[in-house]
Amino acid sequence: WEAKRFLTPDHHCSWYGITCDDDKNIISINMWENHMVGTLPSELGLMTTVEIINFNRNDLEGTIPSEIGRLTKLRELHLSGYFETLEDGSTEPRGRLSGSLPLSISNLAELEVLALSGNGDLGGMLPDEFYRLESLSMFYADSTS
Repeated sequence: WEAKRFLTPDHHCSWYGITCDDDKNIISINMWENHMVGTLPSELGLMTTVEIINFNRNDLEGTIPSEIGRLTKLRELHLSGYFETLEDGSTEPRGRLSGSLPLSISNLAELEVLALSGNGDLGGMLPDEFYRLESLSMFYADSTS
């Protein structure tokens, strides 16, 4: 088995970073450190079978779309930015996601891992809805505001 490039005419289950179940539904998108640039599209909310999204260490910007709350099977959401090491040895976050968590995050009852570290403009108070995530066992938000 050899994964093909992303967004080719081939079936999406053969694309790089995509894992499908036996019914050819996408269950995992792993684009970790893949040089992705831009915003998270609201169309992510249409991928209702996905269980894992890993977009860590890319150059994503803007807000987390509220449509993410439609992914009721989602177990892991990795949106951490990256850190730059400065001359003095300290690190500085370089992720560019901003705003606050959408209230729809509370719909993700299966969510176990939420990784948001390194997005300096992502912050604010955690919405009360966040505390309804009873399955959440790992939450990474260092170097966010």
